[in-house]
This record gives sequence, structure tokens and C-alpha cells, in this order.
Amino acid sequence: MPAAYVARDPWNSARPGVLVIACSDGRIQEPVDEFLATLGITHYDRLYVPGGPGALRPSGVAFMRADAFRRECAFLVAAHGVEDVYLIFHGPAEDGPGEATCADYR
Repeated sequence: MPAAYVARDPWNSARPGVLVIACSDGRIQEPVDEFLATLGITHYDRLYVPGGPGALRPSGVAFMRADAFRRECAFLVAAHGVEDVYLIFHGPAEDGPGEATCADYR
């Protein structure tokens, strides 16, 4: 069995007060972190789900999914003392490929 991993930075017991809701697409995680760092946000709670913030809005048969997601979001806001929520949607840059659009919005 490998040795336990020890993080470079010690555990931070302070709640960040920031919640970021974004798509779970692994191709955008590093760009999201990079973008947030430009805003000075490096310590935040993450709520990543297919469709990101679009999953908060019910549409057609997705009503139950949106309701469950809103409850999870409300729980995080209350339990973690969230003061700021960032909703991050993704799509192609002006000259980017169309497949960069979130599959949940197509």
C-alpha cells in the first residue's frame, strides 16, 4: 500500500465564504481555477455538476433534477456560510470550436 499523501499546504479551517457553481466537464476545471485566480479567488467551495448553473433551472423532464440541485446549493450556502456565489457557464470563444459549448445547453 502506498504511503499517505501529504498536501503541500496545510488544511485551512476557515470557510472561504465563496461558492462556485460550474459544469463538471473536466476540460474546463483548470481554466476555471485560472479565471477565478484573476479575480483573487483561490479558496472556494465547488459545486460542479453537468450543466453547471444551468442545472438550477428546471426545464421539461429535468424539473426533479433542478429541484434537487437547488436544495444541495441551498444546503451549502447555509451550512458553509457562503456570502458570494459565482455562476460559471462555458462555451466556445469567438474563434473557438462549437463543441466547447456545454452539452447540457445544446
